[in-house]
Amino acid sequence: MRLIIVESPKKARTLGSFAGTGYRVIATMGHVRDLPGKRLGVDVGNGFAPEYEVLDRAKRTLASIRGAARGAEFILLATDPDREGEAIAWHVAEALGLSPGRTARIVFHEISERALRQALATPRAIDQSLVDAQQARRVLDRLVGYGVSPLLWRAVARGTSGGRVQSVALRLIVDREREVQAFVTREFWTVDVELSVPGASEADHFLARVTGVDGVDPAFPDQATVDTIIDALSVSTFRVLEVGSAETNRMSPPPFTTSTLQQVSGTRLRLSAKRTMQLAQDLYEDGLITYMRTDSVSVSPEAIAATRRVIEADYGSEYLPSSPRRFQTRTRNAQEAHEAIRPVDVARRPQTVRGMARGDAGRLYEMIWQRMVASQMAAARIRTDKANIEARRSGEPPGRVMLEARASTLVVAGWLGLYGATVERGSAPAETLADGEVPAPVNSRMPVLARDQNLQAHAVHPAQHFTKPPPRYSEAALVRALEAAGVGRPSTYASIVSTIEERGYVGQASRVFVPTPLGYAVIDYLLERFPSIVDVAFTAQMEDQLDEIAEGKIGWQAMLAGFHGPFSSNIAEASRSAPSARPSRVGEAGRSGSVGDGREAVAETRARRIRSSARLAGPEGAVTGATGDHGGVATRTARRTRAAGTTGASPGPTPALGDTATPRRRSPARNARLAPTDAGSGQSDGAAAVPIVDPTAPTACPKCGSPMVARTSSWGPFTACSGYPKCKYIHRADQDSDGPRVGPRRRPSSRQRQPDPMTARVVRGRRTPRRRRNTD
Repeated sequence: MRLIIVESPKKARTLGSFAGTGYRVIATMGHVRDLPGKRLGVDVGNGFAPEYEVLDRAKRTLASIRGAARGAEFILLATDPDREGEAIAWHVAEALGLSPGRTARIVFHEISERALRQALATPRAIDQSLVDAQQARRVLDRLVGYGVSPLLWRAVARGTSGGRVQSVALRLIVDREREVQAFVTREFWTVDVELSVPGASEADHFLARVTGVDGVDPAFPDQATVDTIIDALSVSTFRVLEVGSAETNRMSPPPFTTSTLQQVSGTRLRLSAKRTMQLAQDLYEDGLITYMRTDSVSVSPEAIAATRRVIEADYGSEYLPSSPRRFQTRTRNAQEAHEAIRPVDVARRPQTVRGMARGDAGRLYEMIWQRMVASQMAAARIRTDKANIEARRSGEPPGRVMLEARASTLVVAGWLGLYGATVERGSAPAETLADGEVPAPVNSRMPVLARDQNLQAHAVHPAQHFTKPPPRYSEAALVRALEAAGVGRPSTYASIVSTIEERGYVGQASRVFVPTPLGYAVIDYLLERFPSIVDVAFTAQMEDQLDEIAEGKIGWQAMLAGFHGPFSSNIAEASRSAPSARPSRVGEAGRSGSVGDGREAVAETRARRIRSSARLAGPEGAVTGATGDHGGVATRTARRTRAAGTTGASPGPTPALGDTATPRRRSPARNARLAPTDAGSGQSDGAAAVPIVDPTAPTACPKCGSPMVARTSSWGPFTACSGYPKCKYIHRADQDSDGPRVGPRRRPSSRQRQPDPMTARVVRGRRTPRRRRNTD
């Protein structure tokens, strides 16, 4: 019997269904070893040797695998085909002491019988270069987290941490927010003229944009200028100067990579990056799609041939290009050995897998299937008609106005007939362009025009616009920015985004990220003390070095040594100038001491009730908290608590801040509810931020509309109406159950609180048998 070891039970079941009787498939349930949770776990003086420990939850699993391995003639490590999967395979082999003589590594990018047979035919040894790259990333993240986080605790707030990669993501969001707040809105106008050939019906009218006035580009800064041009157009005659027509091919996009899947899923399906990857993992383990962590757009010849057969059968030969399309990966350091994300079997149409992929999973599979099929379809052909028009005004002074009319017609739908033209980029609407330009109207149709043909004007359509700042980052836009900068890798994008939100450094409003006061404070401290940690180019360089380790070009200890020297000097200097503080343990307040690249999870301590002392700073419902660079952060030490105060005002029209910050023994608030504003407009897109501890709580009282405010009781934090005692509405989420609950929990009665101490104890108002203490 041969033993196949994979990560997840679901993957084990799928492989086991076609592995055959001579194989047994068993799952590790994820990672089996890691660095210790409450100490550094890295011997810096001994070549940065990591001190791995078997995870408590993995001890029983490893014992089971060890027993199965004893009776196996050969062991096959079939973990995921990336660095993390390679590292898991290595950790399993090391923890169990597996003999290299009867152990091999197999990889496959899809879970199918064909892929398994190919993998079994080509076993190999564990790739130590890939393992070293993963070890280097893990150690690097631990060094950064354990070095920076204690200083952040002193200078900013308890429970804060500075991760190597997500700090860069936070900086991108903070920098963009400061651009938004510094932006000055400018008014501008556009002028369109409704024209037609003489005698045409209203249905044949078309629009032309004013593009020049007396040979100069038009500038319409205010309505007075627009009125002048309208007066001139009212006494003008219109004539066609030039006409032109051109056809262009619009090629289909390539199949999905990890980043493009997250981006398009966010804009089309409204799914977060984390949720997208969870669903993609399920689809992969069910054998429906290929491996979902990839930066390659390559597709196997067999998959291309199968896709072309589906196109011809379902859509006809006119949708099939003469030769297969092949895509070239443009992402630097992409792993070309991987394939793009595609269906394992394109012949399995979305409607045929609804029994396996329901709800969001089914929608995601349909999107992946459509993208793969569309990638091999014929190009869409679009005809663009253009006419340059002159409006020559009579009277004094004489002059002319230039206009341009455009029409776009879809001649051949091609791939657009399947995949559609749904907006995927998450970019700002046309009127939010910062440079004061709005795209000219594109007519759905335009009559055939000839040179020197006279036209009839029917109406002038002036439109007022305001320049707006660059758009805030959505999840899709942030992932795209990280990928473009070379920060992070396919396996880390989702965790980077979710970590900075879970730690309370950013909040979401209208599906875009806005930094919280805590996020401003953290990034300002890192910029001052550790500029390289939040430098995009430096972080991208570190990612490149990790890639070089994976390729066997450089050693991982040498890479870490080059980083650790300057970094340790920065730590020492920052420690000398940091304010004194009460020593604290790593993991206190329910937070781990390091963030890592998103793989070091936030450890929530459910056994300890966290109390909040958040309060309103003023009548406007301003939140108490640390602020950004518009005033700096001053740290004060008090008994049993540390508070970061502000020395100035909050930037621009962002939610105002008070003069105290961190609640007593409380980690940074999660999912802060913020209402971003656009600079220059003086108007908010929503209500002002309020100090809500519970992210499910409303921002305004449902009864009277007053702001909600955080309160505490002997039962822990809850949210109440600030109009108390006139309004007594409260909201409380039960921290011990999955669903929210309105109102505080009822105290147990005196009878329930006083049971027989010899026979029972009280747990939330009910009697339970008293557990006998072992005194042996």
